[in-house]
Amino acid sequence: MAMFGFIGTGNMGGALVRAVCKKIDPNEVLISDHHTEKVSALANETGAIISDNVTIAKEAKFIVFGVKPQMLADMIDEIRDILKERKHGFVIVSMATSFSVSHLEYVLDWVHPIIRIMPNTPVSVGEGMILYTVNDAVAEADIEEFCDAFSAAGKLDAMDEEDFNGLDEFRFRPARRLTDEELLQLIALDQGDIGATPEE
Repeated sequence: MAMFGFIGTGNMGGALVRAVCKKIDPNEVLISDHHTEKVSALANETGAIISDNVTIAKEAKFIVFGVKPQMLADMIDEIRDILKERKHGFVIVSMATSFSVSHLEYVLDWVHPIIRIMPNTPVSVGEGMILYTVNDAVAEADIEEFCDAFSAAGKLDAMDEEDFNGLDEFRFRPARRLTDEELLQLIALDQGDIGATPEE
């Protein structure tokens, strides 16, 4: 079993893959994306293993949804039955901005352990913030493991899901004062040279 599987490794997803690969063995990280050149470059950079959505759904402990929100339902259609067959032993981590935990439970048609996250742009330089909320199915030990694996991206903070709304200003707030070089990276990220939002 792989420790992490990322479905969608575009803008934010790629930044989180880089962070996780600094904390755990990259051979324990599976990545999948329909942009083959992009995912190949990320694998070469980090040492993560190129995979596919079905394999990740079958084998990863933490399954990270990094596709665009408008693509999420179709992606879940592909793996829903696989997750139902597994039932236990995995946690879904979703960064889809418009999907609440309860909405995800509805689309998945099962109450799996779910961690919903809201990372901000400075995670790309390791100085970001990741807000997260969980449903009752997530074990405390899994929350600790998740937080440790993502800690190279910046700080993590648990909060009530209802407080996720109205956090547009949070997007660029770094965990510390950034260098000029880091600020230029973030500007490039926001302008689309590197990317800024979850995508497949």
